[in-house]
Amino acid sequence: MRIKFTGRWNKQSLRKAICETIEELQFYDIEFLSGVNLYFHGEDINFNKIEIRSENDKSVMFIYDNNIPVIKPRKKKKRKAPVISLADFKRNKPRKDK
Repeated sequence: MRIKFTGRWNKQSLRKAICETIEELQFYDIEFLSGVNLYFHGEDINFNKIEIRSENDKSVMFIYDNNIPVIKPRKKKKRKAPVISLADFKRNKPRKDK
């Protein structure tokens, strides 16, 4: 699935559009998202491109990690009938003579 936002957006309208898109996914029975990437270029009010750089003059990359382990439902074990040895099953009961 690919969702693309084109054109210029201010922060508030982009935030609203992203939240509405994520809420709309519930209609498709989507529970979890993985491999989500968001790329954007920043501009100031005069449309000059702004690039955030670190002290080492490298481009800054924000990485947010939602490291929640995937919990799969446990499969119910099928209960098997116990195995009984025929030697254990035969009992030495005294017979009543009639």
